[in-house]
Amino acid sequence: MKQKNELITAIKKCRNMWLWLKEYPNKTKKDYFKNKKIKRILNDCFACDYALGIALNIDPEKGNYNICKYCFLLDIWHDSDTKLKSFYFTPCESLANSPYTKWRFFHALLKIPLFNNNMMLLKEKVFNANKIVEGCEVELKKLHSKKGK
Repeated sequence: MKQKNELITAIKKCRNMWLWLKEYPNKTKKDYFKNKKIKRILNDCFACDYALGIALNIDPEKGNYNICKYCFLLDIWHDSDTKLKSFYFTPCESLANSPYTKWRFFHALLKIPLFNNNMMLLKEKVFNANKIVEGCEVELKKLHSKKGK
């Protein structure tokens, strides 16, 4: 039960961060932590932080953790029907179809003076941030539907 509550809390924190990033598309995850006066965590990511906690609980002596397989947003990082269980890379940052990869790409473009405050790029950032929010919502619904079981 404790682990489920921690998961729900992590998903809600993640959703709140991405809602904020939708509202402030010129900002970064680092800006979110600074603005909210929250201590920064692994990769400035609540999913990574939660996944690391799971990996440490499962095998605290292992040391070389493949935390991505414990990510609660794993399903949105790729469009494959086969759930990847072993990664030698971070799927959220490495796969072309990942909304986070796209969000970072558009953020990088916005740093170029020619594209600074380009509305189309800002809309793309908002769109991809929203995909992550939707992923959080799906995971919360799954957890709430399991509540009665």
